[in-house]
Amino acid sequence: MSRPDDHRFIRILADRLHHVMALHSSYIFAIVPSLVVGPIDTPATLVFCGAPQRLVTKASILAGLRFKTRLAELQDLSGTWIGHLEGRPVGRENWDLYLHDEDVLWDVVRKAANPGDPSEPPPGSRSVVQMLAEARARLDRLSPREADAEAMQDGVFVDIRPAAQRAEHGSIPGAIIIERNVLEWRFDPRCMDERLPIADRYDLRIIVYCQVRVGTAWGVGCCD
Repeated sequence: MSRPDDHRFIRILADRLHHVMALHSSYIFAIVPSLVVGPIDTPATLVFCGAPQRLVTKASILAGLRFKTRLAELQDLSGTWIGHLEGRPVGRENWDLYLHDEDVLWDVVRKAANPGDPSEPPPGSRSVVQMLAEARARLDRLSPREADAEAMQDGVFVDIRPAAQRAEHGSIPGAIIIERNVLEWRFDPRCMDERLPIADRYDLRIIVYCQVRVGTAWGVGCCD
């Protein structure tokens, strides 16, 4: 089957699925030609078909959020949504942006089919308070005297406060200033282009300071 034939064939397949699933009150399918690796400069027809209509609407919205400008709506019918998904242009260098389309569609369908109440937390999820408590449980809390002693030996003192807090409360002599949003990259030995020269081993003792202790918990928890 050639790409120009996709639209007609997929419409027929969507109608057939509706017929087969007529006795089912809730279902959602995503239909799209095989997303093979390689340059494909023509768009692929993407169809969501299902019932009730809210599942189809939810799937189309989620797909639009994930694919952004690559996805264009063609028709929004009762129980069927049809769109065009941009292919992988010939000569594009960063094909990695296109290699996970199938995984994205599986994720969209799973989330659209989730019957849970959106106002209730998903099963197995954790609140920010729980995650913060778990991160804090992995920390070694040091007094100023203990932190100074560690830094005098082989520890690295890191100040992750933003510039405004440093200006208001003062700087720490000898501390390396690394703002929170890049902390993990600076101390991961595997990030050769981003890490600090001293972050070339995994047993480096890092002493992290922040103004309100929350940033310390997140930062050290992620670098643990």
